[in-house]
This record gives sequence, C-alpha cells and structure tokens, in this order.
Amino acid sequence: MENIRYHSVIPTNDRPGVFNAVQQCTSGGFGDSDLVDFEFDVPGRSLVRNSLEISADITFLNGGVPIASAAGAAGVVSLDHNAGAHAVFESFSTSSLLQGNLESIGTAYPRFAAVMLAGDNNRVDIPEATKLLEWRSPDNDISGTFCRVRSQIGGGLTVSERQRFNLKPRIMLNRTSSDIPFSKTGRLRVSTNLTTPNRLFQNQLNAPGANGFRLANIRLNFRSVPEVKASGPITAMKTVALKTTISSSLANLSINIPSPAATGITLCFQNAVNENNATSNCNKLEYINVDSIQYLFNSANSYLSYKLDDKSEMIRRAIASFSSDVDEASYQVSPEDLAAGRNFFLGSNLDGIMDLSKNTFDVQIQSDIAGVSHNVYIFAHELAQL
Repeated sequence: MENIRYHSVIPTNDRPGVFNAVQQCTSGGFGDSDLVDFEFDVPGRSLVRNSLEISADITFLNGGVPIASAAGAAGVVSLDHNAGAHAVFESFSTSSLLQGNLESIGTAYPRFAAVMLAGDNNRVDIPEATKLLEWRSPDNDISGTFCRVRSQIGGGLTVSERQRFNLKPRIMLNRTSSDIPFSKTGRLRVSTNLTTPNRLFQNQLNAPGANGFRLANIRLNFRSVPEVKASGPITAMKTVALKTTISSSLANLSINIPSPAATGITLCFQNAVNENNATSNCNKLEYINVDSIQYLFNSANSYLSYKLDDKSEMIRRAIASFSSDVDEASYQVSPEDLAAGRNFFLGSNLDGIMDLSKNTFDVQIQSDIAGVSHNVYIFAHELAQL
C-alpha cells in the first residue's frame, strides 16, 4: 500500500470559479459547451487500472441565480437518473504522446453512460455510495435533489453546501485489463466538452433559456504504482459512437464502423423531437415497440445472422453486447420499465471478434414508428491494445 500514490490534476486551461456568500459558483469556472483539457504523466510509474475519476463543484442556475430548494414550488429541474452527473460531459477524447489518438466518444457520451448503468445495475445496486457520488439514482425524482442548493441548519446558522460530484468516466483508460505504464504511453491527455442546458436538464424552470450551470474546482484524480515490466500486451475496451435516423416501420441500417476488432453493438433510440428540446430528457433511453430485429454480418471469413422477436431475448442479447453477465436480476430493465417507456436499448454481441472496418454491419428493425423520425445511437464495443 505504501507504493500507491494519489494524484490530482487541474485542467491545463483551468478557470477559477467565483463563489457567492453561500458557497455557490455563479461566475467564472466552466459552463455551457466549454472545453476542459487534462494532461498528466508520472515517469517510472503506472496508472492503476480503472482508477481515473473526475470531481467538481457544480452550481445549477436559473436567471443567474442558484436553484434553491424553494424553487421546487415553481417546477422541478432534474437530470436523467441513469446518466447522473455524466450528463454534464457531452464528449470525451483520449490521446497519448507516444500512441496518438486512442479513443473519441462524440456527442452521445451521456447516452452511452446511461446504457452502461442500466445494463450493469438494478435498482437495489444504485443507492450504493459510489453510484450516488456520480449522482445516479433509481428514478428522476431523486435525481432532481442533486440540482438544488442544500443547506444545513444548526446552532442558529444556515450553511449552504457546495454541490459536488465524483465520477469514473466510461472511457478506454478506465476499461483496461491491467495497470498502464506511462513508459508505454508517454504523457496522456483527456479532453471533454461540456454539454448545454437543453441537453442536460430533464425539465426547465421558468424561461428555459435562463437555465445554466457552472463548474469550479474540477480535477482529474487517479492512482499510480511503481512500474513493473509488463508480461504481455495491455488490452482495453474502447467505444466508437455513431448516429443515424429511421422513420419507417421497416428500417434497414447498413452501418460502416471503423472498428477492426469489434465485440458487440448496442443501439438506443430517441424521438427526434426530443433532441435539444428544453422540456424533454435528451438522455432518456426511450422505448419503441419493436416487433423484431435482425443482425446481419457477412465477410469472407465469417457470417452472423440473428433474428429476434421476443423482447426478453432482445434485452438479454443487448446486455451481452457489452457485458458477460446477462442475469436478468443484475440489470435495470424490466417489463415495468418497458411499459413506462424507459431503460430500453437493443444490441448484440458478435460471438467473438469481428473486423467491421472493411465490411458492413446490417440491422433490420420492424417496429411501429412509421412516419415518426427517430434518432438511433450506435455504440460499437472494440477490443484494443495499448
């Protein structure tokens, strides 16, 4: 244990926040659509696998004023309960000095994080401390409490608390098979673009355009250990994100994915009218009534064809697209969820590793969305080496 070191890195473009008398950041810091860059390197040591975390103080604003508990009378502002504080980050890119670009998850990062939570946890698991630190919760009513200023009263004094989150970004550096020697990568860089209020908030208070947020004291935290000679290659799971649109009851998707070693494909859906809509949850895993779905892949070396018309089997295969645990008790998808129109996604594992960079992956979806445009977010899960 004495060989473990704890590190905290400030952004290379850090901006100090300005806090008011009740400890809320009302100006300065980072806000809508801002870029935040981190760079770090610890010579002679290794990044402990899956130890990367981001923490920050955050204030949610309405008309430039922190949203207080009393604001609940005027309406409720909340985040998607699956994504939690991950919804603050619109995209992530990771690169290293010696290996160049490693991963880029575009504007769908919060939806990807939401899928991972819904597929990895049930409602009993979510109240665990690590998940609450990420502001993830069993439902949207609870998520709304994170958005309002909380106060402690004692000894005749009322003291406001700084709202702070601590999360593990679902990026390649947090999905490795072993520790990462900095001698293999050189200086690492993690960049993220923050989201906009319309994409962040599930509901809006008063005039939607008046809502906003400020981040301050943002840090990237990780652990390191002395480097040891690697016994073999370091593998990691990376994500390639794509987006397309369907509007017919029989949709055929021909997907070209730059993934030479894909292991699974996950899809989630969104009625196009809810994208960037101030009164909608932009990150909700929306339900569509799918009668059947077929996955097709054909190349010179391999052939894959699955046609599913049972919703339970659709969900099981969707979980298997990124997780080896497909026990129905372990994830947050149920008939009740589907009936309520939430926590729905599809997908399939590829029964091995397939090169999708040179061949088309086809998906045929039979549903009831005729004439209604829907966004389809596609996440390819790829096995990579560092």
